Amino acid sequence: MRTGLLPLAALCFAPACQSPVTKTSDAHGWITRLVVYQGVTYGCSQAGVFVRELDGLRWLYRTDERIHDIALTNRHAHVVIVACGGVPARHGRIVVIDTGGSVVAQRTVGRDLIYAVATSPTRSQAAVACADGRVLVIDLETLEARTVHAHTSAARCVAFAPDGASLVSGGLDGLLRISSLSTTGGERVLDDHTAPVECLAYSQDGRYLASGARDGKIRVHDSGGRLLFNWYGPDQEVRDLVFDAPRIVAAFADGRLAEIDTRDRTGHVLDERGPNPLFAICCVDPTELLAAGSTIAALSTEDRPKSRR
Repeated sequence: MRTGLLPLAALCFAPACQSPVTKTSDAHGWITRLVVYQGVTYGCSQAGVFVRELDGLRWLYRTDERIHDIALTNRHAHVVIVACGGVPARHGRIVVIDTGGSVVAQRTVGRDLIYAVATSPTRSQAAVACADGRVLVIDLETLEARTVHAHTSAARCVAFAPDGASLVSGGLDGLLRISSLSTTGGERVLDDHTAPVECLAYSQDGRYLASGARDGKIRVHDSGGRLLFNWYGPDQEVRDLVFDAPRIVAAFADGRLAEIDTRDRTGHVLDERGPNPLFAICCVDPTELLAAGSTIAALSTEDRPKSRR
């Protein structure tokens, strides 16, 4: 669960270190996901899955295939990492590994990449967003998969509602698709975006859903699908979102971060830019946020000048 936020500030890069712990600046590709689970920070790049330690990164799982995303959950009372990716135009793959790096289970899915994965807060399930547009729910005990819904082009992001009762995805078709996971449930389509959707985040209480698109616009809906407001950020792709009501923090492709206050619907773009494009953000605790591109930066709660948008 992503936790509390305070105003963002200075970048502090992790130090270099000796193998097997890897420098955050080593050329292992863009870091596309960071997750804090039970106080430990995990992440992934196209080269594999790692854990962040005091003196750098330690690789848990390396592969010749691409890794695009990870999510964590408990399986048989043990923490496991669910990684997704595959080989473009060949197959998608789900790999379940334990925190020691051993492969517990894996499955090939479809004929193209899997871009995103999320784990259910209430069941032993994962959901994946596929390049062929399908959004699947996978039973982590049996690895059986079923299609929940499909986009008309690639599905790019996926999230379970905090109560586990529904699933939302965003796609290159610019749509948000929300499906109930009950036997009597249906599907809703939200078409307010005018550009491909790249990221999603629910508020912790499930009352609000934020989504970010390639045109830099962030839209906030209520749990019933009603559009509450839009926030227009930099004219850059929104790469990731953290939603800790009443604040939303957004990472943009040009390295900027923004905070949006959902109470007055105003936002602040940080004046300082990261040295690289950003792909992922997460909260370590109420006083620290991590942001990642080719490196990982720790942002403290020390105030910095901001420009209001």
